[in-house]
Amino acid sequence: MVYSLDGQDQINRGAEVNFDTIRWWLKQSRAAQSLTFENETRPVTNPKIVLENFNFFLTRCAGGGDLKDVYLWSNGALADIRWLESLYKAYEVEEYISFRNKMCYRTIRNLIDWKGPEIPESVKHDCLSDTIYQVIQLQMMFEAMRNKNV
Repeated sequence: MVYSLDGQDQINRGAEVNFDTIRWWLKQSRAAQSLTFENETRPVTNPKIVLENFNFFLTRCAGGGDLKDVYLWSNGALADIRWLESLYKAYEVEEYISFRNKMCYRTIRNLIDWKGPEIPESVKHDCLSDTIYQVIQLQMMFEAMRNKNV
């Protein structure tokens, strides 16, 4: 399930709106803007509920047990994971993933100088499209490393 987070509730809890981010979004495709901000199939939901559902998903990834083998990947060490951590803190929801299991897709890509085949994205900068694209690319990178093709 893909959600739209209630932005006003986040501001009420101390989140700040960054004008550079707004400017960046204004430069993105109309399709990406629409999917992110106007998509009625993605219900606007209280972030606390989203975080609790995400924790449930992580627990299912671990087969209902210990999350020591579940990793959280982001495209950049200083953005997505930090935003997620700030949501956990603001909504006082326990964060299930250890700092040891937070990984950076971009770091792996740059360390191995990844030049693998591009996989077409349906809408660049749509969260679901980007996630699927990055997961497929990461799987390809790991396969290339296993086969020593990088």
